[in-house]
Amino acid sequence: MKRFARTQRLQTLQHMPRTVALAALAALALAGCHGGDDDNGSSQPTNTLPSFISGSVNTQTYDGVSDDLLTAGLGKTGLASATAPAIAKPAAPTAAELRRLAIYSNYRALVDMSSNGGYGRFWGPNVDLNGNDTLGEGKIAGKEYIAYADDGSGTQNVSLLVQIPQSFNPDQPCIVTATSSGSRGVYGAISAAGEWGLKRGCAVAYNDKGSGNGGHELSTNLVTLIDGTLANADIAGTKAIFKEAMRPWLPEGIPDRPKLGFMIPIAAWLRDDAPGLAADVLLDSRALDRGLFRDETVRALVADPVEHAYRLWTLIQLELWLRTFVDVRARGPLDLGLQLARAA
Repeated sequence: MKRFARTQRLQTLQHMPRTVALAALAALALAGCHGGDDDNGSSQPTNTLPSFISGSVNTQTYDGVSDDLLTAGLGKTGLASATAPAIAKPAAPTAAELRRLAIYSNYRALVDMSSNGGYGRFWGPNVDLNGNDTLGEGKIAGKEYIAYADDGSGTQNVSLLVQIPQSFNPDQPCIVTATSSGSRGVYGAISAAGEWGLKRGCAVAYNDKGSGNGGHELSTNLVTLIDGTLANADIAGTKAIFKEAMRPWLPEGIPDRPKLGFMIPIAAWLRDDAPGLAADVLLDSRALDRGLFRDETVRALVADPVEHAYRLWTLIQLELWLRTFVDVRARGPLDLGLQLARAA
């Protein structure tokens, strides 16, 4: 797209961490720089492609029938199937087949896909914003843009992807960030932030963490491209997802050792980037009136966000989930069947 209309009206989250804000900014510029059919004759100035975007921006349009943004054409039924999407030629999968498999795998990886777990009943592609099963297979039409952010070395490319649903309203623009967790690919958050944003007509900006999920096959000299297909390394150049570019200079075994965990900087976020987030969410009357936790305990945690960062983050996620998926359907006091003795 050559514009992301009225971006000055876009409401940015006040407490968004710097790393997430950077991803959102990159994706916003990415979405506003490509494709000539979204201008609508507008005289508004076009956005400039950021210098850290490497190569071209690939664009795909999905009709919401044969293929779509949320389910890759599988719909809620296909995502629920225990059988993964088939690859016609396993030795030479197409980009579309790899995308469909990636969305299928990533969607199922973070959520309970069983009916008893709520899939298809309380949440899922077929469930509307009021919690009702009205959306059929839940396929969402729109456009998808993908490109690399390059640190300048050409050896570590971060995938940036933006999905813009057909329901996106330029007069009321919104954008949701969906960064992947751990070593997942760029679609890692599609079943969480991705689905939430697309159903609300928001553009969704995804990125991986740049560790590379495609290696350099030294015996065949093949590398993985951004769409998952393989190409000769000499031809691909800096368009590959490199994971082993430093193999010649590393001790034997280091490139192939198992991945190591890393700590999420939640304490730093709550201290530096979002100092008021815990209080704003957890000390709000909506949270306190639920009666799920002792007020004095919650206040004590909020008073020291660095020491209790992970507890606070868990409580924040629970409260936001309740507001999103429970409050909109509530007909009375929240009752989770818990016997809580507040004074105990």
